Amino acid sequence: MKNENKTMTIDEINSFCNSDEVTKYKGIFTVRRCFYYGNNWKNITIEKLKTVPNIEIINSGEQWRPFRGGDTIKKGSHYWITFKFI
Repeated sequence: MKNENKTMTIDEINSFCNSDEVTKYKGIFTVRRCFYYGNNWKNITIEKLKTVPNIEIINSGEQWRPFRGGDTIKKGSHYWITFKFI
């Protein structure tokens, strides 16, 4: 980012985090990435977000669900990270 005080757009966050979905609610962003067998996306992305000086990571986790074709990212198995710009 060029200006450390600038917040990123949804598209910039999506590209920066290599996520499948970015949502924003009341100033809190959530990035999600679906998985079938698991990988290390959550830990890698948290470390990447820590390099941005004006981001505060709030929480992160994994949601495991049985595979059902056609589920949304939020309803299926996925990693998630919530953060806000400070």
